[in-house]
Amino acid sequence: MTSKTRSTTTTALAVAITAVLAAAPSYAALKAPAAAKPGQASKAAPKAPATQAPLFSKPGHPYGINLKAPAENSYDSFIVSFKKGAKPSADLQRQLDSVGKLLGTRIAVERTLGTGAQLVRLGRDIDVGERKQLEAALMANPSVRAVEPNGRMYRTLEPNDPLFAQQWHYQGGGMGINATEAWDSVDGTGYIVAVLDTGQVNHADLDGQFVAGYDFISDPANARDGDGRDPDPNDEGDWDSKYDSSWHGTHVAGTVAAVTDNNLGVAGVAHGAKVQHVRVLGNAGGTFADINDAIVWASGGSVPGVPDNETPAHIINLSLGGATACPTAMQDAVDIARANGTMVIAAAGNSSSEVSGFSPAGCNGVVAVAGTGPNNTKYASTNFGEGISVAAPAGSGVVPETDQVLSTLNDGAEGQGADSYAWYAGTSMAAPHVAGTAALVLEASGGVLDADEIETILRNTGYAANGLVTGCDNADMWCASLIDAGRAVAVAAGDEELPGDPPGPPPPPPPIELENGVAVELGAMTAGTDKFYVLNVPEGQGSVIFNLDPGTGATGDSDIYVRYGARPNNSTFDCRPWTGGTVAEVCSFDNPQAGEWHVRVVAYNASSGYSVKGTYSGDGPPPPPPPTELENGVTVSDISVGTGEELFFVLDVPADATDLNFTMAGGTGDADLYVREGELPTSTLYDCRPYLTGNDETCDFPTPAAGQWYVRIAGYAAATGISLTASYTGDEEPGGESPQDLMARYVFALKGQRIRVPLAWTGGEGEQVDVLFNGEIVATSANNGVFNHTFTAEAVGPGSATYQVCNAGTSDCSAEITVNYTARR
Repeated sequence: MTSKTRSTTTTALAVAITAVLAAAPSYAALKAPAAAKPGQASKAAPKAPATQAPLFSKPGHPYGINLKAPAENSYDSFIVSFKKGAKPSADLQRQLDSVGKLLGTRIAVERTLGTGAQLVRLGRDIDVGERKQLEAALMANPSVRAVEPNGRMYRTLEPNDPLFAQQWHYQGGGMGINATEAWDSVDGTGYIVAVLDTGQVNHADLDGQFVAGYDFISDPANARDGDGRDPDPNDEGDWDSKYDSSWHGTHVAGTVAAVTDNNLGVAGVAHGAKVQHVRVLGNAGGTFADINDAIVWASGGSVPGVPDNETPAHIINLSLGGATACPTAMQDAVDIARANGTMVIAAAGNSSSEVSGFSPAGCNGVVAVAGTGPNNTKYASTNFGEGISVAAPAGSGVVPETDQVLSTLNDGAEGQGADSYAWYAGTSMAAPHVAGTAALVLEASGGVLDADEIETILRNTGYAANGLVTGCDNADMWCASLIDAGRAVAVAAGDEELPGDPPGPPPPPPPIELENGVAVELGAMTAGTDKFYVLNVPEGQGSVIFNLDPGTGATGDSDIYVRYGARPNNSTFDCRPWTGGTVAEVCSFDNPQAGEWHVRVVAYNASSGYSVKGTYSGDGPPPPPPPTELENGVTVSDISVGTGEELFFVLDVPADATDLNFTMAGGTGDADLYVREGELPTSTLYDCRPYLTGNDETCDFPTPAAGQWYVRIAGYAAATGISLTASYTGDEEPGGESPQDLMARYVFALKGQRIRVPLAWTGGEGEQVDVLFNGEIVATSANNGVFNHTFTAEAVGPGSATYQVCNAGTSDCSAEITVNYTARR
């Protein structure tokens, strides 16, 4: 689109909209003057402003989570949250290096966040499967509470057309929020609303309405201001090759606090309040880490590397979101804000989905705002669910154009241009109606109400005035009630009693019953949605198995959760394989309890073509074969294991043993070593699991307990040619008059011409042996069947050496062997 085309479009709209504005009632005409009390003079009606012909921007563009969705299969940074009271351990970087080796990339701590969490950055993007490997590895650290992708959030508005002649969303009678009644007594004076959004744009209809804010975008390219975080929250524009700049934060700010009764433009809900712009959204959205820090800072909390906020906000408005259930680190940020006395209000989102799968609206302690159109109808694509606190005008989201939300804007296609106005739709527009009303309620109460009390007033008065949102009042869709600012202010001021609590959403429909062994098709599922099933398992069953299977042509990634006796959720389940990609998942239980087994299927991202099946059987699974017995220091070679298969071994360890070691090495593919004392190890129960890529893994136990130690070799990917050696130091029965079967399992060429030769043998009489290298004794060692010898070769290149092992101090020796090597610099 050229500049000429933009100019022509704007001019045409200005002409059309000026005509409808001329016929629209002014703010003064929306409400008659209040009747005078006996003995008082009547109030004079405010003078009606002259009709204006403001500049109207072209229709709002479809910026928002539906068109700029976070990447679902690629991750480059994570937020590591620690247990309460715990600090990052000194060996975190060492652990990150180990995980980086597993994934083949460098991982480093980038910075500490305001919540105490740490942001770690990877040297390359990883996919879903690698993400799960990284999370599993880091969660093994006892001080780590959560490991979550540092995703992005985006503006929550969607396509709409302008030409709306008046702000219907402030009217009463079930049309809008009934702001005009509240304005009889309050305007929000003395209170600050932080707008965490695209940043600040000066506008004549917002003149004098701002307090100092901050730019929290840490990526200079996304910030477009040449640096990272700084004290200047100026909106630099978020245009790209497809869309013009949205000036989203300016539209939100106008709804909160546009100057009112000034003979210019539009009105704001809390026009006596101040707006604090906190810039978190650039052209590429905003990262969780930046948004979390901004929430903490806006509430008056401290953020490393950022000066403290001298004017902490009473209310935070978050007209942004992402299709991610509330991350631990974001919940921590909200908790800090709430502890600082700040109310946190967020747009529910525009994906026609359950709000619990979105953040920040799905976080605890956040007032989640659903969207309405004119006359208390459901905004077309608002998110919904039990987590919704209240509803507010978002526009209809459909034609006619005059059913959207009108507020301040800028006409710049890229950088800032002239002041303008525009109609936008989306729950982004709903949230600032609630934020502004919260400021009115605070003023009416004299500032004594806390966030929970304000939310209760908004919720109860909204239901008393408007009932439930039409078309969003059932178990499948729940949007609570449209707020009523006039009644909320009256209750806060003590002029009216608080109405009773509104009803909650009706109970969810019962889970779909599964029949034994019968698969049920799931159909298409959008990201973050779930479906519930139940299988009644009778007494005396040997096993029950639940299968989630992708059929031919299936797409996306869905996960199965299983729990006995109650519905599983994200944190409570008996089984959750949680594998990545379009793959099958299985949950299996031996000798299951009789009764209801509940199944939840969650679409990790949009998916279709899956089926779910529950099967119980009177015959339990065949017992695993008995584990192969290991001998101290004796290597088991040529081990093979298929993908998903497992092999078991056992070693008897005497009471006086020390330095127990299990070493798996060699071969091709990728197997994993699990070790557990006293019982067979499983995928979740073990004493040691290195979990590295390839087959070279070791578990050490300096002071092992006496008894049986079990080994599990699991095929992460099919592997062959593996060797397994278990050894310990301690008293043993002699294996013969002289050591036998001396061998060098492999030879390691180290840097600097050094060569390491692991030796193994059997037998020998006595507790010690002499190790002979090229005919000379180089060590006297415990006769435990293994010894590692390292020497420096005389020259770079190929060479050979001889070894023997003898009973210490005797000539009772093994046969001599020759070891070939190639030394390197």
